[in-house]
Amino acid sequence: SMKAQDFLATFVEGYLLEDLKTMASCEVRPGHGNLGYPMLMTLITGCELLGSLLCHPKREQNGTAVAHFWDNHLSTSNPRYRQIGAAVYQLARNGVAHSFVAKPGIHVTKHNHARHLCWTPAEGFVIDVLALYRDFQNAYSAVRPRLNSADEAVQQLIKDYSANATHHGRVLEQLTCDEGFEAIEFE
Repeated sequence: SMKAQDFLATFVEGYLLEDLKTMASCEVRPGHGNLGYPMLMTLITGCELLGSLLCHPKREQNGTAVAHFWDNHLSTSNPRYRQIGAAVYQLARNGVAHSFVAKPGIHVTKHNHARHLCWTPAEGFVIDVLALYRDFQNAYSAVRPRLNSADEAVQQLIKDYSANATHHGRVLEQLTCDEGFEAIEFE
């Protein structure tokens, strides 16, 4: 079974933070794009993951886990994070995840916007992904020692994913392209 320290090293520090580092380092060009939406999705997903691990054993998920992480951990970098995590999850995450369009009134930037987490008449509610990334890194560094001992929460997360392994195996079987492909057996 995977220990919390190994899980964090592989999935948070490996995949999540390294992907964010790569996206953050991409040159910002005038106009649209610049990996703002993919960074936003990755950051909110990271908040959901860490929030759910920190809420264990309540097993909060989705917007509740995001709100927990924003209210209790991101807010140490900037008090504006408090009380808005669930709304951001609904308006920014859901919009971008389901249609790659933030809901009206949400403006995503990637240039350390001075009005991060503020409403401006011209732009709406500004979420700057570089500022959010910086605050996420700080919050993760602060909770990392506590998460090192979250073995039970990590095991529950793995168990929840494994509960659907048989269904996932059937779905994978539908993706076969040739008759020589052997289906993966899940226990």
